[in-house]
Amino acid sequence: MYKEFIYRVFLPVCLGAGIYAFTEKYTYLNDVKNYLPDGLWAFGFVSCLLLIWNEKINTFWMVMAYSSFIVFEYLQKIEIIGGTADVYDIFVYFAFSSLAIVVNKLTVLKKQHLEKFQ
Repeated sequence: MYKEFIYRVFLPVCLGAGIYAFTEKYTYLNDVKNYLPDGLWAFGFVSCLLLIWNEKINTFWMVMAYSSFIVFEYLQKIEIIGGTADVYDIFVYFAFSSLAIVVNKLTVLKKQHLEKFQ
């Protein structure tokens, strides 16, 4: 479980933070800097929820996660929290969260497959 946490939560979040921190002076990388860290954060967030629930999709928490992405951007739009509201961020959050669910499903299938041969 710790190995899964490192690969699916810790590393994506750290990679996103590194991209955001170290690409600031490269203006031609704005799209990468503006969207990839958000996507990696969403991937890590949803992966963490899935790991907490033993790799089973808990519908309530998945709905809460996806809703939090929309609420976060809305709060930026109405200037309650800092940042720049961007509808593309929501698409990135949804895409990377969905990718986390796919990776989770593939991981579960792989584990089930390996258990058959043990």
